Amino acid sequence: MDGVFRREGVDRLLTDGKIDFVYITHEHVDHFWGLPAVTNYRPDVKVVIPAGFSPRSKELLKCPATRRDRRDAAGPHLLFPGCASVTFDQPIFLKTTGSRSST
Repeated sequence: MDGVFRREGVDRLLTDGKIDFVYITHEHVDHFWGLPAVTNYRPDVKVVIPAGFSPRSKELLKCPATRRDRRDAAGPHLLFPGCASVTFDQPIFLKTTGSRSST
């Protein structure tokens, strides 16, 4: 992820404080495996997760390389003007329930 962040300029956006928060939409690992790279560039970044995240996923987010503080988001949740997230329970694979939609 570090290489991709450097190539795409995300490293500078994070370092310069131009990314306000990271919103993890649901519990599939591919949606939050890059979080340690994010916190390398911006350790104080706010991490928003939907209400209903499983204890196992919350545990993964507490690994030493990730931000420990987070806000549970329930839908509809205004992310910023013109963008909201709606939370709804839906069975998905890997014994996880819940999916999110941003509009």
